[in-house]
Amino acid sequence: MLAIFLLDINLPLGVAAGVPYLAPILISSWVPGRRFVFIIASICSILTILGYFYSPPGGIPWVVLVNRFLALFVIWLTTALILSSKKWENEAEKLSLFPRENPNPVLHARKDGYILYANPASGPFLDLLGCRMGEFLSDKCLDIIRQCSALNSSTAFEYEIGIKVFSILANPVNDGESVFVYAVDITEDKLARRKARIAAGVFESMKEGVMVTDRDGIIQYTNPAFTRITGYEMDETLGKRSGFMKSGRHDSAFYKQMWDTILEHGEWSGELWNRRKNGEIFPERITITAIKDFGGANSHYAAVFYDITDIKRKEEEIKYQAYHDPLTGLPNRLLFLDRVKKAIDRANRNKSMVAIMFLDMDYFKEINDNYGHDTGDMLLKAVGMRLVGALREVDTVSRFGGDEFTILLEDINNPSEAMKAAAKVMHALSETYFHEKRYLRVTPSVGVSIYPLDAQNEKTLLQNADRALYQAKQSGGERYRLYSYIAE
Repeated sequence: MLAIFLLDINLPLGVAAGVPYLAPILISSWVPGRRFVFIIASICSILTILGYFYSPPGGIPWVVLVNRFLALFVIWLTTALILSSKKWENEAEKLSLFPRENPNPVLHARKDGYILYANPASGPFLDLLGCRMGEFLSDKCLDIIRQCSALNSSTAFEYEIGIKVFSILANPVNDGESVFVYAVDITEDKLARRKARIAAGVFESMKEGVMVTDRDGIIQYTNPAFTRITGYEMDETLGKRSGFMKSGRHDSAFYKQMWDTILEHGEWSGELWNRRKNGEIFPERITITAIKDFGGANSHYAAVFYDITDIKRKEEEIKYQAYHDPLTGLPNRLLFLDRVKKAIDRANRNKSMVAIMFLDMDYFKEINDNYGHDTGDMLLKAVGMRLVGALREVDTVSRFGGDEFTILLEDINNPSEAMKAAAKVMHALSETYFHEKRYLRVTPSVGVSIYPLDAQNEKTLLQNADRALYQAKQSGGERYRLYSYIAE
């Protein structure tokens, strides 16, 4: 009877044992004592199997039949539970790999800062903190963990340890009794952002203009100095092509050579003429540098430039002073001889002639001594102006010093043209000069030398004109002489 009783009640026991075992698997959560329940379910299943194969004498036929049917059901249910349990354990094993194989530090600590768990990647992090698993966290980190536990909410913060910077997320569990700590080393990112801020600060404070474009030449950034130099605000330039300020002074071949150099060598330096917002064309000294991406391809271009208008103006002033007479503003000896040489070259190509006139002012020394240097300087300026007015624009009037002047006549066809020009010079300079309520009169003496009749180069041509001048003065002055005439 006892056996019948045990066999007959195995169904409710099996079901009672199996249901609490199956439930936690289905909802993927842990129920305390699950393994104990699993043992009870297994015993009941064994009893059910025995009931399937053995029916005691005196058993009720329909009960035996139902019992055998239920035995098959419990066998199936038990098998399903075992397979589900194995699958759940595999998933749990996979989840356990997350902290263990995470490349970043993962800690589990009590709210008092005691470290319960630390994954392998936490080693260097704990070394910086000066602690180990089974010890307490540092005071600063502990204070934040306590705040996190008290609020029972996640807390994110940055934590500096020496030169290292970590981004840390503290996530409370078990109603704040313990905290999971996730740390990520952001030192390089912080350094990169710091460098970017420093670079931005440098660009903002630079006196040179800065323009950054993408690989297609579309402007991405300009600094305040760019605005000060060009007149364009950054908002007016963003999205435009870098060549929108072209002055028109450079041809396409110039820009092609410039970009070929940038693409080949990564940099180009030189002078450019660009146009300001107000339309003024100005010179600039510029360096264009290619910025490469991680793959080594050009991703951006940075142009750094400064306005050289004042430098150019000073250079022109120095150049002017080097080639011009400071009193009259006329070309000096150096510039005059250079122009004579070029004029001879053109005359050779054009089969024409070139004439040089060398002249000085009769009685100038007496006027300078009697009336002073101011009067003498005024007279020299007036002579220079009269000479320029008496000649063609293509001709050159030069002052060598003192009262000595020279004239270059280009593109003449015969000596008579030079003689006519000399006569005009004589007439223009012989008229009286009025200065400080007095009339002054000086007369010129002129010597003329003609290429290619009298010389084959500029120096000899000038020497022969000087010899002709000497002859004119020896003849009493206030006249001109041709070198070819005195050489005969």
